[in-house]
Amino acid sequence: METAFAASKACDHVTRYDIPYAPHLDGCVVSLWDAWNRFLRRVVLDCSSGATLGIAGATYSPLIARTVDQTLSYITTNKRSLGVQVIRGEPNWYRVQDLAAIAGGLGLANGSQIVGAIGLSSINLIGIGAVPNPLAEIQLIRNFIAHKNPASLGDIRTKLSAVSCQDVHGYLWGKTTGGVERFTAWMSSLRLIAEAACA
Repeated sequence: METAFAASKACDHVTRYDIPYAPHLDGCVVSLWDAWNRFLRRVVLDCSSGATLGIAGATYSPLIARTVDQTLSYITTNKRSLGVQVIRGEPNWYRVQDLAAIAGGLGLANGSQIVGAIGLSSINLIGIGAVPNPLAEIQLIRNFIAHKNPASLGDIRTKLSAVSCQDVHGYLWGKTTGGVERFTAWMSSLRLIAEAACA
């Protein structure tokens, strides 16, 4: 993904929209968000399947070991009591409150660790320092890319104007704390969140 992002520096733009955008870079954001959601799904399903070994060496076992189908069936069957929305047999894995309810309902021994890592307010990037958790920001940008409607356009304009950017391309290539491009900082932050969730 880093290579694809680097290749977007001089990519073509669509300029006949209220905010110019770059399809190549759009693909990077959508792919990052998709990979994050697939990671969260995999963590929950793996931890629900039986004993799992964390990065730090601890072993975690759920109250009841379930197959992937059994886990998804449990979530779907209990969506009301869990307070989660299920679309086409899958919950919104990215929603911290849904993830907490699912982990609790499934009796995941490391559920609080997973949820705690994902819900961190800031991430300490080596050589840069503390940066805000980027998940809400990534979702906002991804929603604009995926929907490009008046509501998402309004949301994105607010975000761009806060840092004096004219388009998403400039926003993602903009330097953040420590002089790192925003998209690169996002990837680094997600890696650290993932490691903390799997410790």
